[in-house]
Amino acid sequence: MSDEEFGGIKAWDGFGHGTHVSGIIAGSGRASHGAHTGIAPSQEIVDVRVIGNEGYGYTSDLIAAIDWVIANRKKYKIRIANLSLGHPPFEPYWRDPLCAAVRRMVEAGIVTVVSAGNLGRIDGFEPIFGGITSPGIEPTVITVGAINNRGTISHTDDIATSYSSRGPTTSGLLKPDLVAPGNQIPSLLAPYSWIAEKYWDPAHGTQYVYLSGSSMATAMVSGAVAQMLEANKRLTPGLVKMILLLTSVKLQNPRILEQGNGMLNIKSAVDLAEAINVKKRKVKKQVSPVWFIGEDPEFC
Repeated sequence: MSDEEFGGIKAWDGFGHGTHVSGIIAGSGRASHGAHTGIAPSQEIVDVRVIGNEGYGYTSDLIAAIDWVIANRKKYKIRIANLSLGHPPFEPYWRDPLCAAVRRMVEAGIVTVVSAGNLGRIDGFEPIFGGITSPGIEPTVITVGAINNRGTISHTDDIATSYSSRGPTTSGLLKPDLVAPGNQIPSLLAPYSWIAEKYWDPAHGTQYVYLSGSSMATAMVSGAVAQMLEANKRLTPGLVKMILLLTSVKLQNPRILEQGNGMLNIKSAVDLAEAINVKKRKVKKQVSPVWFIGEDPEFC
């Protein structure tokens, strides 16, 4: 982990995935002179590690970590949980112990953002549908899939990544809830980690690495949620999810089981979050889903 990016706090991430995800959410961008700043760089992150140096862990450890987060949410002021992980579901969400754990987290007031998974393809075969992983199959969480924006500003050429898990869930629910960019995303490189050994490209310097996956897209949404809660601290997990789904933008190319409600629209989501008076249950001003880059209407 880059000491410069995280205020001189030294930490070790043997796999490297958590460092990359954290950088997308809250990296300062100092080492890239602002080019790779996180979505919400002013936020603090509580690292609750459940993945080992080889990139896998046990569901029981994850459930224990979720219970720890619930118990310590007030002490550390935890409002958002980013779960860029998952496993194939073995039972419906109402009997799944991991789904029950994340449901407890949502009920405790923590916005829970979960990756859809990367079970969208097997090489040589047609795209796979129904591959949403647990706990992304849980209705109360915000389940995020990955989109390839092809490095352009316009959304007209955005496509669903082949690997991102498509809906529906094994219980027949429409998931993912929304999508965000998840293809070749630059973020922090954990030195000497498994990811550094496998994916590091000297052309990108020693601080950053480009990775793809629904994990990266999930981090984008968590960063957006952090901005929303900064704009309006009274938002509940249900209101946050509603705002994200209302403001998301339908893409032309991906199918509904690939994009859910559409692409993350950070500006409109933050604007609507700020406009909602939770106590009086009303919206203080009109918020447009359309905004402009130069002379062209864009949604982002």
